[in-house]
Amino acid sequence: MKYFLGETIEVFGIPVNENDLKQKLNDHKDVLLKLERIPTIINLKKNTKGLKILSQHSTSHIILVKNICKDAFPVKIHKDFDFYSAHDILSVYFSNPPSSFETVGNVIHLNLKEEFLPYKYLIGRILYEKTSLLVINKVGKINNTYRNFDFEVIGDNWLDLNKLNELSKSKESFIEEDSKTFTIKYKPGDFKPVEINFLNQETLSKKILKSYENILVDEISLDKLETVHFENGLKFVVDIKNCYWCSKLQEERRLLLQKLNKGEVFCDVFCGVGPMALPALKKGCFVICNDLNPEAVRCLKESVARNKLDHSRIKIYNLDAVEFLDQVRDLKIDHFFFNLPEHSLEYLKYLKAITYPFEVHCYFFCNDNWNVLNYIFEITGDHFKEDQVSFVRKVSPSKNMYKLNYSKN
Repeated sequence: MKYFLGETIEVFGIPVNENDLKQKLNDHKDVLLKLERIPTIINLKKNTKGLKILSQHSTSHIILVKNICKDAFPVKIHKDFDFYSAHDILSVYFSNPPSSFETVGNVIHLNLKEEFLPYKYLIGRILYEKTSLLVINKVGKINNTYRNFDFEVIGDNWLDLNKLNELSKSKESFIEEDSKTFTIKYKPGDFKPVEINFLNQETLSKKILKSYENILVDEISLDKLETVHFENGLKFVVDIKNCYWCSKLQEERRLLLQKLNKGEVFCDVFCGVGPMALPALKKGCFVICNDLNPEAVRCLKESVARNKLDHSRIKIYNLDAVEFLDQVRDLKIDHFFFNLPEHSLEYLKYLKAITYPFEVHCYFFCNDNWNVLNYIFEITGDHFKEDQVSFVRKVSPSKNMYKLNYSKN
């Protein structure tokens, strides 16, 4: 993969020794050459990642200058694979390459459009080479109670032609490494490997790359994948295969955390692996949280331990939300947090019997062409004002996420 791309450029430079750098820079300050991601001063005694100086020089440094400088001479610089970003390399093969992805711990999570699927292993391989992170692609939609996806693996350290060729001698391979396990199903029939000489080609055609790893693999299913994600100074254990996580809501979590005060009681009705519960606990709140998914509860408990947070200030339930709200009804809670956007509004009715004052923070989805306040009324039977509802983000061409904030006094 690292031979897929390379370019040699010719610029102009002035050879200079370290002791003369300051004076030479001052003398040529008006003709210094500024190039994107290439330093104006190149130290020939050190390796610059992604760059190789092909011209030979006896001095310790080269100052890059414009060719109008009378002291300048040609300098050849080779930019190799490490110089380019993943987007740069993908742009060689796609006029509008995939650029949106989410990183959770040591995993890159893609949701590739159909047009990119024939090249998914190429895309995964490039992203893996540039980041050393496992690359997965979402398959299908959220369609279960626990809000988790099905994924396929498209980029990892063993996912290359030679390794797959060796593994494909059997119809199916099971790979287990640390906290991840995969099952690879191979295409039927005898496989004759395609020889690709990367050293003699600076770029490879999409036609070749399309078959580069596709030729072997029928399916790579993700059986287990657990990672540790870092956010706001906390470690979150996330079982990506069985739990839900959304890094895109990090800013929302930060804003909500600002509204919480030390010593307050924070109730997270759909807590997941704890993206809000843990920061609230760290801030000094008493946290009462719940999730129906036992794997999410397991991850949350492990995260509390890994972060060495006070166990006595958090109570974790594994119940249906209605049963959970019934159990905590008589407790004095300052903040109720609802983040199950497809259904959050439906659960607000269970707070109506509570007589003490509290605040509600509720995230929900609404179709783009609907009146948001009317939609809330249809679900809850309550009227709210415009300043109590705010737009969060667009989740699809026809659906938006909103936040409802209100206080009961």
